[in-house]
Amino acid sequence: PDISGLGIMGVANFDLAETPAGNVYAHIGAGYLGNSLGITAGAKFDYPIPDVMEGKLSVTAFLKANATLDGGIEVSDNAAEGESSTTGWANFGIALNYAL
Repeated sequence: PDISGLGIMGVANFDLAETPAGNVYAHIGAGYLGNSLGITAGAKFDYPIPDVMEGKLSVTAFLKANATLDGGIEVSDNAAEGESSTTGWANFGIALNYAL
C-alpha cells in the first residue's frame, strides 16, 4: 500500500520531570498526516554527559506513537467508495546531541 504523503502537525511539548540523571519530556499533537487526520504522542529522556566534550554532549532516548485515519488500504468491497483503513506505528531511538 502507498502510505506516503505530507505531514503537518501541531505539537505541544511538556516538561514532565527534572531528575538528577536528566529531564523527561512528553508531547502530543494532531494535524494532517498522509492523506487524512493524524495524531502523535510520545516521550523522551535527555541525559547530559558531563565529563565528555566539556559537558556539551547529551544522549536522548525517545518513544513516539503515530496514527492516521487513512492507511492507504481499501477496507473491503462493502466499504464506502474511497474509504481506507486506519494505520498506526511507533518509533523509538537514541540520538546524540552536541550543544554549540
